[in-house]
Amino acid sequence: MVLEKGGKMIDFHTHIGKISYGRKVLTAKKLVETMDKYGIKKSVVLPIENPEETHWYSTTDYVLRNCKRYSERLIPFCNVDPRRGLNNGKDNYLGKIIENYVKKGCKGFGEVLANLKFNDKKMKFIYKICGELSIPVLFHLGGVPGRSKIGLTDKIGLPFIESVLNDFPDTIFVAHGPGWWEEISGKVKPEDRDSDTEGPIKKE
Repeated sequence: MVLEKGGKMIDFHTHIGKISYGRKVLTAKKLVETMDKYGIKKSVVLPIENPEETHWYSTTDYVLRNCKRYSERLIPFCNVDPRRGLNNGKDNYLGKIIENYVKKGCKGFGEVLANLKFNDKKMKFIYKICGELSIPVLFHLGGVPGRSKIGLTDKIGLPFIESVLNDFPDTIFVAHGPGWWEEISGKVKPEDRDSDTEGPIKKE
């Protein structure tokens, strides 16, 4: 699909930099050129600070630095691995780091690729901080606990997500990943949650 020039679409999930072995580096300039080609008005640029998926990191500082030149087009998010340091839910140094990134211009948090349960206490501290700062959390949902190697995990039916939404009503969540898309269908099996979605949505 190609939008008309001056389109209003926002691409909510992009990465820049050297990320995966064998793939070309996507610069901020090249991203904006691609946006122009397809009529995309703005793009959210997500740092990668979790080691699970990619071969290299795309840090928050790198994203901020490269988005600055295209501040009217690129929207930087921040990211901090929830396992960094102690993160015992009491010491607020992680909150200070995220708050500092927001002051520098970050508009959200993510993409969360950490292979933890969605309701892990380390993640709950992140959700709390983001709610207090009024920034959204974009997460990658993988498979069920014990099966998935990438992204946050939840059981079939997403009870962890439901409990977190109840616990943090002021936090905005943005869902991404095969684990989330598969749950749109009524009948999903654990093995389905590890693969990319194909075919029509199945009713209950």
